[in-house]
Amino acid sequence: MKEQKKSAMKLLNIFKKRKVLLSLLTVFVVIFLILFLYVFRVGSLEVVSNSDVADSDFITAKEALQNEYIGQSMFFVDNIDVSAYLASFVFSHKLSHIVKTYPSHISVVVEPRKPKYLVKAPNGLFNLDSDYYVIESTEDQTGIIQIEYQSDLLVRRHIEDKKLIAGLKYSTLDAKVIVGNEISITFEDGSKVILPEEQDAEQILDILKKIRQKYTIENRAIELIDLRYSKPIIKFK
Repeated sequence: MKEQKKSAMKLLNIFKKRKVLLSLLTVFVVIFLILFLYVFRVGSLEVVSNSDVADSDFITAKEALQNEYIGQSMFFVDNIDVSAYLASFVFSHKLSHIVKTYPSHISVVVEPRKPKYLVKAPNGLFNLDSDYYVIESTEDQTGIIQIEYQSDLLVRRHIEDKKLIAGLKYSTLDAKVIVGNEISITFEDGSKVILPEEQDAEQILDILKKIRQKYTIENRAIELIDLRYSKPIIKFK
């Protein structure tokens, strides 16, 4: 009986020691993290570009970013937040990447927005970049209009309309994409194709190519192809 009591006391002492050690370790880790986050705080920030940016844009962006991030932990500054914040102040450029020089310096590297899509809307022609950002309106009529959008566009805004984004993904087709209540294209032979909004664009374009090739070989004139469903709907002239 005494032996059992001694064993129980021994186990209890071991448990108490381990509990104390665990508590001390937890306190040590918390203190370390606090000191770690305090030491690695943003102390200085600069905006860098390899191309020309208006001085006023640079000054405004730099001041805004400094006000937002100086004093924060270096580990809490990421590309997504900085990119969104930067877009509010510099419209001709976008975030390329962030360079963190520990313990406390950040370089925000920007690059020019390059037009990729030319979209015709009721209120004019617009250049969009690869991020679906409306860079500017344009009077240049020489470019190839890839999308005809049936709603107005606003400059210096990211596109949020899922139909338009899907339409832009289909713009590799050798035909103008029309985006309104539906996404559609009409080829030179008069055949119309209705495209889905939320499916993989490359896969849909591959299916479309095979359908057109098949019935061209069979010498059957297509009036309509509807690819919004699991099984394509095809109507012939």
